[in-house]
Amino acid sequence: MDRALRAFSELLRATLADPRDGARRVLALRLPVSTRWQALAVVVALSVLFSQLTVRLFGAEDALAGLGASPLAAAAILGGLTVAMAGAIHAVGRAFGGRGRFEDALILVVWLHAVGFVLQLAQLAILLILPPLAQLVVLAGIALLFWLLTGFVAELHGFVSRVQVFVMILVTLLALSFALALVLGMLGIAPPEV
Repeated sequence: MDRALRAFSELLRATLADPRDGARRVLALRLPVSTRWQALAVVVALSVLFSQLTVRLFGAEDALAGLGASPLAAAAILGGLTVAMAGAIHAVGRAFGGRGRFEDALILVVWLHAVGFVLQLAQLAILLILPPLAQLVVLAGIALLFWLLTGFVAELHGFVSRVQVFVMILVTLLALSFALALVLGMLGIAPPEV
């Protein structure tokens, strides 16, 4: 267990220092496809458990509560979104001349979730110790995740320019958001009131 924790923290440090190097190290593990799907199940389960714990402890708003999601439904939704994200990274990257495979996109998205989970734990600690900094830490965490995602996609597909990859990510997010809003609108599902 100690060896696995040391390897995890080493990989985490390498990823935070240089996302492309972190992505290379994750891909160099050459995990079997079944292990990649198991890793997806683990990070989804941890994320849902953490979300439920946060809701119970702080009365915080659960992101999936608006859908009336039970923890099992939340896990299914989060798992589906994670697979869809890996699929989009694979398909859009290939459309722009990238060489990445879906299985590699999947494990990199799973690793991004794992890093995000560690960030959530750090954010919780800061929320408990220095509540006024919580919002700033959340924004910094989001920026960090976008920076990591940009490096992961660039490494996965062999792209040189991180700026172009970042713009591609933003354009893809906007297009997918528009398409989702259109589909939900056609189904008669309105966004929640603010």
